[in-house]
Amino acid sequence: MRMLQSPRKCLRKAVRIVLPLVLTSSIFACCRPARPPITLAEQTILSQPAEPAPVVQEPVLLPPAAEQMEEPVKSIPVVLPQTFEVAMQALEQEGFSQAAEILDARVKQRRPKMKLTKVQATKIAGYFLTDLPHMPSAKLLYQKMPMSTVELIRATHERGVSKQDAEEISDYLVRFVKSMKFGNLKQLDSNHSHIIGREWEEIDYTGEGANPQRRKAAGERRGIINFKKAIYIHRYFETMHKAAYFRRLYQPHGKLPVF
Repeated sequence: MRMLQSPRKCLRKAVRIVLPLVLTSSIFACCRPARPPITLAEQTILSQPAEPAPVVQEPVLLPPAAEQMEEPVKSIPVVLPQTFEVAMQALEQEGFSQAAEILDARVKQRRPKMKLTKVQATKIAGYFLTDLPHMPSAKLLYQKMPMSTVELIRATHERGVSKQDAEEISDYLVRFVKSMKFGNLKQLDSNHSHIIGREWEEIDYTGEGANPQRRKAAGERRGIINFKKAIYIHRYFETMHKAAYFRRLYQPHGKLPVF
């Protein structure tokens, strides 16, 4: 039977077991870096409550149309002249001096055919100032046949000719003049301005010795219903340019254009 060990032997045995463990943990404790003591400044920072992260506001982008939107350009209304004298001055200032001369001459003339009152001439001047800048074909015709242009612009307000038909008539007459190569275009413009934009019944044949009813009947047989469309004016000149007086008076050196 084993005898119990003495207390001294037990103590020495315990020292042999525990001592290596103590030395090992001391070594590792020496190798671990020591944390420096917390400074007063760090204590102050750590004691303050953390501030919330700032909220970044994203820019609000407007639609491109809203960014570039501008107020609509307001058109300046045309101030129509109220008196004949002011009307003539306005035409000259706008570069329509020929129209002013034509209207002034028709007011002053003694013969009744194509004569105008001051009130009528003032209205026509207003039509010119309002419409002609926006009618490119009529503007070209004005350079060639100003008298016919006066009556054509007047017809769009007083005789039911549409602006589109007026532009088509102007385009045709410009081509007509260019193709026919008249030697006396001014006389042609003067003599035929009284038919432009009219019905047969509205044409004044005073001093021509013509029978209006017979001319209308002969014209309608050739498809000339009136003088408010380019095709009817083409048919009119298609017949008239063959006449001997037409060649003698207006001296054409070209040919009739194709419609």
